[in-house]
Amino acid sequence: MMNSSAESLYEAFAAAEARGSYQEAFDLLYHLEQVHPNYREGLSGRLQQYQQLGYQPSVSATPPTPRATAPFVPPPPVADRGVPPSELTDVAAPAAVTASSHQPVTQPALSVVTGAAPVRPKSRKPKIFAGIAVFLLLVFGGLFGWSSAGQGAYDRARAAHNAGNAPEANSGYNAVVASYPDFLGSFVKNAQAGALETGRYLEAEKAATDGKWQDAINLHSAFLKDYPNSALKAKATQGLANARAKHAEALVAQAKDIADPNQRAAELRKIREEYKDTPAAGAAEPLIAEAYLAAGNDALKANQPRRAVDPLREVVRNFASQPAAGQAKAPLADALVRAADEFPVAEVTDRLDEALGLQSSPELLERAGQAAVKNGERAQAEKNFDAAIRLYSWYLEKQPQGKQIAEARRGLIAAEVGQAAGAGGGTLPPIQAGRRMGGQTATVEVQNDSSEPLVSLFHGPVSERQELAPGEKKTVTLPPGKYSRVVKVNKPNTSIRPFSGESQLEAGYQYSIRYFISTSRS
Repeated sequence: MMNSSAESLYEAFAAAEARGSYQEAFDLLYHLEQVHPNYREGLSGRLQQYQQLGYQPSVSATPPTPRATAPFVPPPPVADRGVPPSELTDVAAPAAVTASSHQPVTQPALSVVTGAAPVRPKSRKPKIFAGIAVFLLLVFGGLFGWSSAGQGAYDRARAAHNAGNAPEANSGYNAVVASYPDFLGSFVKNAQAGALETGRYLEAEKAATDGKWQDAINLHSAFLKDYPNSALKAKATQGLANARAKHAEALVAQAKDIADPNQRAAELRKIREEYKDTPAAGAAEPLIAEAYLAAGNDALKANQPRRAVDPLREVVRNFASQPAAGQAKAPLADALVRAADEFPVAEVTDRLDEALGLQSSPELLERAGQAAVKNGERAQAEKNFDAAIRLYSWYLEKQPQGKQIAEARRGLIAAEVGQAAGAGGGTLPPIQAGRRMGGQTATVEVQNDSSEPLVSLFHGPVSERQELAPGEKKTVTLPPGKYSRVVKVNKPNTSIRPFSGESQLEAGYQYSIRYFISTSRS
């Protein structure tokens, strides 16, 4: 009776699996293993495969009732049936069964007809072939059902994948792969690919959960590159953005601890540029400005004004909206004036203007004027007369009542004389002495007989500048000595070349000069 019950359960299981009723098939298989654990080899493995795919016993599941069977009636002895032994080759009676040991079996009882003529028993070959056919049908039906169960499990994993549920999808894919290790169906290959894809996404998420932001960035970036059309693309993109934001935030916190303000500012700027799409870029902005301000102030304290200029200027120019920009203006103005000697002479007036544009105070203006005169002298020593003229003129314009007004005027005339002498103009002849007037000085009468405004310059023991309109005459009194003289047209961008020369003036004499302009044709 045990074999009959087990066979009925197995046939019911195979039929349920063949028609795709996997829960019913699992319940029958589960009950079969519970009641008849050693019925057939391999069924426990099949049960484990179902369980790996997520199937659980149904509460309402009940095993089917085994089919009714008739008692087995053994055939009569051969001698009683009168059948020759040669004709009984197809009859296979159980050797161990006797007339008194009738046991219930699942096959119908045999009946023997006796009479005058012996009856040949029917051949059992058709039944054997039918049994084989049924067995093959059950086998192939079971295989089909087994494959269908795997396809269903893959479909559920894929649905979770498409819904963005990577953990559930990954678990489902791996269960399919584990349950069908040697199966060549397409769903197994697809499950392997799905397990790899979801596994890589989960690896990136794990790195983010562990706070390994750079690893998370690298893993998410690689995932998006390798799976551009993934159902997890949106989540991976958001994960990458979150990892970048967190990583930038951590980098800013680290950079704040850098002691050297210049290095701190440089590192913060690097973070701001590399992670400009994150909130950390905005958070770094005031920190950069503060670092530059600190660098400038440190340089001023160390009496290195030129080194202070660049970081302080960076704050004022490029971080104007930050509080540090207002705090940097006064130190920058101070640094520009103090560092005037370290700039090229051609730039000094621009730097002084920059300083006064940042802060306006009498004290700063006076120091700027001193720097202008000092650097005018430096420019003259370098024979950069254009720069010297700009510097002295700047002082005379900014401080017409300044303490160094005379020094600036003398320097300006000297620079103009030097400029004219190097301009390749004409040569003035020495002044010839006129009548003797007596006294300790020389008197020079200068007349403009041209149609252009002129400037007459004397530079020697003293320096004098005379501006003469057309036809105008002026007289200047000078102490005796050797003088450099220049006369030039007093308007910009003129094509008339200046003339220069030297004259020795004697005390007590009167000198007379007339300037005119002549045009020659070559």
